[in-house]
Amino acid sequence: MPTPRKTPENPFGLTPKQQLVIADAVDGVEKTGKLNLIASTKKMYNTHHPRSPASISKENFGRIDFRNALIQSLQNKKILGVNGKVEQRLVEGLDAITSSPTGNEMIDYGNRLKYVQELNKIAGVYSPDRKQTQLFSFNINMTEEEADEKIRRYGEQLDKITKTEEIKSEQEN
Repeated sequence: MPTPRKTPENPFGLTPKQQLVIADAVDGVEKTGKLNLIASTKKMYNTHHPRSPASISKENFGRIDFRNALIQSLQNKKILGVNGKVEQRLVEGLDAITSSPTGNEMIDYGNRLKYVQELNKIAGVYSPDRKQTQLFSFNINMTEEEADEKIRRYGEQLDKITKTEEIKSEQEN
């Protein structure tokens, strides 16, 4: 089946099933407060294997247009965005107060910290550790001079990678 084109009626170029999954998922968020793409996918797609809806959900969510359509739908329903439900809950969490056993109100620093940490994760302040791996192989059927030359070339490549990583880390700081 060909990929649908982006049109004014279908700005994200989604299939009818993808559109139904998003609509059902957003309705689910409104009713239950939870986003469950797998359950919505299971309703809209005719699958025989129990893990197929999860696989289809992952594949759909990997598409930028699908994610953008989902975000747009959540913003339209005032779940995400300015004055949305998520923003209101985050503000409540940042202003968390608990009551002591004696009835006094106290600032709940633990919960406030958790909300700040979660916001920093969302904003990308905590960057994941990135590791670059490369596989080097040597041919057994070579002379000592050929082996020395390959080792020299691989050493130069490794030096370039190391210098690139150093420059990136300096730019981030």
